[in-house]
Amino acid sequence: MGQFIMLPSGDTTMAPATSTDRARESSQNGRSAACQFGTELRRFVHGQLAMARMHLARPGNDRHDGVHEARKCLRRTRAALALGAKPWRQAVAASDHELRRICRGLSSVRDAQALVEALSRLQGDEEFTANLCQNSRVAATQHRDNVLTLALRRDGDFAARRRRIEKVDVRLAALDWTVLEPGDARAALKRSERRLRGARQRAMSKPDQAAVWHTFRRRLRRLRQQVTLLGAIAPEIVRGIEDRDDQAVMLGELQDDSLLLARCAGRSPFAIEYRGPLRRIARRRLSRRLAAAM
Repeated sequence: MGQFIMLPSGDTTMAPATSTDRARESSQNGRSAACQFGTELRRFVHGQLAMARMHLARPGNDRHDGVHEARKCLRRTRAALALGAKPWRQAVAASDHELRRICRGLSSVRDAQALVEALSRLQGDEEFTANLCQNSRVAATQHRDNVLTLALRRDGDFAARRRRIEKVDVRLAALDWTVLEPGDARAALKRSERRLRGARQRAMSKPDQAAVWHTFRRRLRRLRQQVTLLGAIAPEIVRGIEDRDDQAVMLGELQDDSLLLARCAGRSPFAIEYRGPLRRIARRRLSRRLAAAM
C-alpha cells in the first residue's frame, strides 16, 4: 500500500505503491491468513475435546454410543494436531500421546458394542439361523454390558478420563496456535497420503494378516478426517483430493468381520456350539471382502 504525501496546495494524495510496499502488504496478509488458520484449528480442537467429555458423561444405555462418539472426537483432535510442521508436532507430542492412551483405554468397551453391531449385519446369510441369531446376540449383548460395567467400576462415570481430556485441552490452549500455517497442512496431507499408500501396499502383499488391514484402515481414517476438517476451514488445500468413502465403508465392514472371527476363539462370549457356524460365516464374508479389495 502506498503512503500519503502532501501536495503544494496542502492537499494529500496517495503515492504509488512501491515493490517494497507490495511485498510488505503481501507479508502482512500472509501472516493474517496464517493466524486465522491456527485460530480455526484451535477452535476445532477445543470443540472436539469438549464434545468428547460430553459424550463420556452420557448416562444409561447412551453410554455405548457415547464411548463411540467420544473416541471419534479424540481421533479427530489427533488428526488436527498432526497438521503442523515438525516443531509443532514435537510441542504437542505429549498431549497427542495422552489422547491416544485414553482412546485405546476405551477400545474394549467399543469393541464389545461393535460385536453386537457386527451380528446385526449377518441377516440374510442362510447359516445365520433364527436360533443362532437369538443366542449369539444375547451372548454378545451380555458380554457388552459386562465389559462396560467393569470399565465403570474402575472409572465411575468415566470421570477420571474426562478430567484427563480437560487437562489436555488446558495444555493445548497455552500454545501459540498462530504459528500454524496452511503450508504446514498441505505438507501434512502429503505425509498422510504417503503413509496411506504404504499401508495399502502392505495390506495387498499380506492379505491374510488382520493387523495390516487395521493399519490401512487407520491411515485412511486419519487422511479423511484431515480432509474433512480442512474442507471446512481451508477448502483450497484439499481441492482435487479423491473421495474414498467406498473404501472406508469396505474397510469398516472388514474390521467387523475380523472382530467377529476373533471372538469365536479363546475367551469367546459365545457358547461352543455357536462358534463354528459364526466362524464359517465370518470367514466367508472376509474372503469376499478381501477379494473385492484386491
